[in-house]
Amino acid sequence: MMTPKEKADQLIRLMTVDMNIDFWQTKHCALTAVQEIIYVISSYPNANETETPLSDAMIFWQQVKIELEKYGNMPDWLSYDKRNKTYGGNK
Repeated sequence: MMTPKEKADQLIRLMTVDMNIDFWQTKHCALTAVQEIIYVISSYPNANETETPLSDAMIFWQQVKIELEKYGNMPDWLSYDKRNKTYGGNK
């Protein structure tokens, strides 16, 4: 299973479909997706009970949201090297 940080990184990568899209738009899309997941989980009657798979999922996605909110600038692994045609993390 991924850590919340790894899931946040994965979501940023998945939302970056076009390098012409501003990083802040990418971050906003990822945050919106996570907020929707949290909303759906919270709509279940036993979502606030402790030590259930649903509460574990809620905690995980809240931690993913926190990790996404920590992004200040575009991560190095997302930067694109036009000369080598690679992303920062793929050199």
